[in-house]
Amino acid sequence: MSSRFLALVFLLTTLAGFASAQPGDHALKKLQQRSEAFEKHFNGHDADALSTLYSKDCDVVHNGMPRVGREHMRREWQNYFDANPNVQTTIRRDVGSPRLIDENTGIESGRWEDSHHRQAGLVTAGNYTSVYNRIDGDWQIVHERGWPDPTAPLSTGKSVSDERLMPEDVYRQLDRLTGRWSLQSTFQGKSSRTEGLVRWAKGGHCLQWEFSGPDAVTGVVFSANGLIGYDPVTEKAIEYTFSSDGDTSKSTFDFSDPDNWICKGEYSERTVGGKFQPATATREFAWKSDNELVMVKRDWVRDGKAMPEITTVASRTSIAMPSQLAEDLETLLGQWECKVMIGDETKVKQFDAAWQPGRNAIVYRQINPESGAFDDAIVGWDAASQSLVEHGFRSDGSKWEIRWSDIGSGVWKGTGTSTVDGQTHHFACQLTFAGGKSEYRGSWMGKPMMIKRTKKQ
Repeated sequence: MSSRFLALVFLLTTLAGFASAQPGDHALKKLQQRSEAFEKHFNGHDADALSTLYSKDCDVVHNGMPRVGREHMRREWQNYFDANPNVQTTIRRDVGSPRLIDENTGIESGRWEDSHHRQAGLVTAGNYTSVYNRIDGDWQIVHERGWPDPTAPLSTGKSVSDERLMPEDVYRQLDRLTGRWSLQSTFQGKSSRTEGLVRWAKGGHCLQWEFSGPDAVTGVVFSANGLIGYDPVTEKAIEYTFSSDGDTSKSTFDFSDPDNWICKGEYSERTVGGKFQPATATREFAWKSDNELVMVKRDWVRDGKAMPEITTVASRTSIAMPSQLAEDLETLLGQWECKVMIGDETKVKQFDAAWQPGRNAIVYRQINPESGAFDDAIVGWDAASQSLVEHGFRSDGSKWEIRWSDIGSGVWKGTGTSTVDGQTHHFACQLTFAGGKSEYRGSWMGKPMMIKRTKKQ
């Protein structure tokens, strides 16, 4: 059935109030079950099952973006779930929806409301209309239109920590640990070096880390893994560790002083003789910079005997961006109102920027609440060229790259290229920012472009 015919059916049935349709109860019940399955599969993040609700050649437009075919829908849903591992939806169907036009055609309309996004700047609510055909005995969506509610707030991207009941300040402290590290440990004059990686586990509920190298006390090469999460009962960050030599531990963090953490733990440790003995210790974490951390294991008591301290200097192995530049990027984070002017056209958009784990780059999304069209970009430091590099993509398939090579505090100047419909354009650009306001000047598709942003309070 063509989309033109379906649109006509929708118009006629709306005007007639569906008065002419007298479908059977069995067909209506099956359609209702099919409709209710959408919410179940969505909230279960089952993209495969969700895609089976659509016909093989379905015609779908969500937030201004066209999609054709079941496989396209499956990929779209899977990408959405991967990027937002806790997202949930609530479907509020219109009164009397879904309804049957005849025993092989049905229509549904209502409102959707999504929550618990990990990404910032996404539309959180809107309305939809779906037309079903009965194909091979199953109700399948052949035509669907969804559009955003311009009055609904955009997602903040903070719901991951909210969902896991982790306060934002705890999340930000733990996020400082992400990245690759080299650890130099000293025990009674002997030194050893271990290497490791700290990253957020999938879903963002806890940190996971892995380190390997010679043990500072025994000299035996080992590997260890650990998890750090938040316990809402004690309101503390808790760490559990397991090593290849059988050692285990449970520790509790105190972030009262953001740059000087205290971590008290209970251990089961293997001695040089191969026996396992209980131990307790306090670890002090002193941040010297974003890329250097000094850890001291003190008050160490094993099997009732006091043990010497171990001092470990941890250095982030990635090359960090200049500190002044990091401070400038920090001022660009958060949510902003935007006025985008290209030639004679002006659009109002929403802008949201946040650090990536490890703080090596920021990502931002700029979205048009009316159409749902958006821009996604990542901005990071290129140490080789000593420049700040921005790569971006638009939902219409166009893309851009900017190299900010003249970087002053509050004023950046650079050059860029944009690719639109296979055509490449080169441009010069400048960004100024101060006091919660910023102004970008450049060009797009050969037309003058200016973006004025004002930070939300």
